[in-house]
Order: sequence, then C-alpha cells, then structure tokens
Amino acid sequence: MAAQESNSNVIDSCQSSEEDTALINTLPSAMFWDVMEIKKWQGFWFEPGLIKPAMKFCSYFQARNDDVLLASAPKTGLIKNLTRLKGRLRSSAQKFINTSRISKMC
Repeated sequence: MAAQESNSNVIDSCQSSEEDTALINTLPSAMFWDVMEIKKWQGFWFEPGLIKPAMKFCSYFQARNDDVLLASAPKTGLIKNLTRLKGRLRSSAQKFINTSRISKMC
C-alpha cells in the first residue's frame, strides 16, 4: 500500500504546471516523421509529455559508482539479460560490486 501511495505522489508531482509548460514551450522543437512534435531538453529529444517526468527523475536520482543501468526496448529479453548479468557480476566481481540491489530486480 505504501508503494502505491508513493507512486501516486510521484505521478502527481509530475503533472504539468503553468511554469513547467512555459519552460517546455521555450525548448527547441521539431517534427518527428511529420507526425509528432518533439522537444529537445539537455541534448535529448522527448515527446513533450515526457519532459516533466524526466526533469523530476533527474532532480531525485543520485548515481553511485556501483550502479548498473540496463535498458532495452519491449520484448527484447530484459529479464533474461538481467539474470545473466546478475550471474556474471556475482561470479567475476562480487568483492567489488554490491549485487544486492540487482537481486531485488530479478
């Protein structure tokens, strides 16, 4: 229940305000395949509705030296790759890397 409340707070805090909308409107824009408008923020192109959540993420995320970010497109075997990565990290670098955070994902 607490996790659900926490998620709803994050979603609520990502809702666009007038100030955010004004900032997003000042960003460089282009058309993606002549179908969708995209905006450039910090060197990356975003669909305008995703800029505010990205800003919120960047304001809270604190990278650590032992963090591993693994991203993939849908249906490309992310869980299978995470499981393989977890095994490799444990076998080859356990004394240097905290794998307990990876275990929580799998």
